[in-house]
Amino acid sequence: MKMAKVIRTQWMIYVFILLILISITMRPDNAGCREKIAVAIAEVNDQTGRSLSGTATDRLTKIFIRAGNMRVVERQIFDDLLNELGLQQQDIFSAENAPRLGEMIGAGYLVSLSLSGAGYNKTVERHKDEEGNVYTTIKATASINVSLRMIDIESGEISFSTNKRGSVTDSAIHPSQPKPEHVLIDKALSKALDDIFHDLQEAFPTIGYVIKKEGNIIWIDIGTEWGVGKYRRVEFFREGEQIKHPITGEILGGEIEVLAKGRVTDALPKISKIKLSKKKASKIKVGDSTKVLPKVFYSGITEE
Repeated sequence: MKMAKVIRTQWMIYVFILLILISITMRPDNAGCREKIAVAIAEVNDQTGRSLSGTATDRLTKIFIRAGNMRVVERQIFDDLLNELGLQQQDIFSAENAPRLGEMIGAGYLVSLSLSGAGYNKTVERHKDEEGNVYTTIKATASINVSLRMIDIESGEISFSTNKRGSVTDSAIHPSQPKPEHVLIDKALSKALDDIFHDLQEAFPTIGYVIKKEGNIIWIDIGTEWGVGKYRRVEFFREGEQIKHPITGEILGGEIEVLAKGRVTDALPKISKIKLSKKKASKIKVGDSTKVLPKVFYSGITEE
């Protein structure tokens, strides 16, 4: 009798746990959930001789966070792991170590950043105004090359690579002087990283779905938690039939129909609202896909 009671009690506990697990997996909050892309900045190679690695690392971290669909593994965790494993910097990206490191720190990509070719020069020119007065202008130009690679830890291959040259100028009329060299180099670095940020958004777009439609008001399942704010541009699209290789069965791609583009009119943490014209809205239905378009820069001002 006691054994039967124990078995019955264990069975009831098992059923209870099973019901809890089923209820959790069926919660609406988990429907269509996405995970942010985890990246680890594994290497910053500063060849400029200007001690820019710290500044570049901080700004690149902010860029990944600003993308909305990425999270950055804390650098200290990565460095501690390297020390524990006894690995040198040059060993990080080997086919053997990259997957192991990525898995241990929970990153999908290892990032390598290189800085080179930093330059600064001044030019002096003499001019005459309409009254014949002579004056001198001094123009300063600063530039720097920034290269970024992202290595997929599963394949060990470079999945994203870009190189940008940031360049800025500043002018002054003598006896005033242009901004100092270190200030302009800093601005050139920011310019190059902003251009890289645009490429990152193109390569790793945030994809969501239309979850509700009321007339010309469209609701999507992407909000501020994914870096989407008011006025952010989005594109609605619908995937067509997938083309499959007749021999290997591999999916080779398919047609994508762009339905409309619009701007977010209201953003909450998990959802956003877009108001479209009646003509545009008529093409869209619940279940269609949406893509967040890259932020645009105007003279250093980011379009939200």
